[in-house]
Amino acid sequence: MTEEERQQRLARLQACMASHDLDAVIVTPGANMRYFFGLTWRETERLVCAVISRSTVIFVCPKFEDTALTAALSSPVDCVWWEEHEDPRQAVANILAEGSLSIIGVDPNCSFGQVHALSKATRSTLTSAGDLFQSLRAQKSSTELALLQAAKSLTLQVHQQTFEWIR
Repeated sequence: MTEEERQQRLARLQACMASHDLDAVIVTPGANMRYFFGLTWRETERLVCAVISRSTVIFVCPKFEDTALTAALSSPVDCVWWEEHEDPRQAVANILAEGSLSIIGVDPNCSFGQVHALSKATRSTLTSAGDLFQSLRAQKSSTELALLQAAKSLTLQVHQQTFEWIR
């Protein structure tokens, strides 16, 4: 995926939030973070997320990960860094409050523990962004279709060669 295509994905996400009655979404490490940002991070006990409103993208990340995050992202984004003694959920709550963001879709891959802690830290209403993400990811670009076809063709070749070898 090119950076341009990832930017198009983000723009579609931001444009579709209103139709899902969302002021913002929170994307956490996993398949959706990889889809929108190309990041292959894993979720840990330390909150890393992207808070995406209709006009902004802000990453919340531990300060000690600052160089790793900025190096992993293909384009610059706004970041809020938190120190080990700080509560990262409060950083998210501050972003939501400053933007007057009240209905927030949370990545369905986010752990219950993180969602529970976020719900205690913010006055915003948290709901799943699963339907929104699913509707966006179901629409495949020509690049995605080409990648899927290449993977399918490769798999078929392996199966055919294995069959010939077994025979």
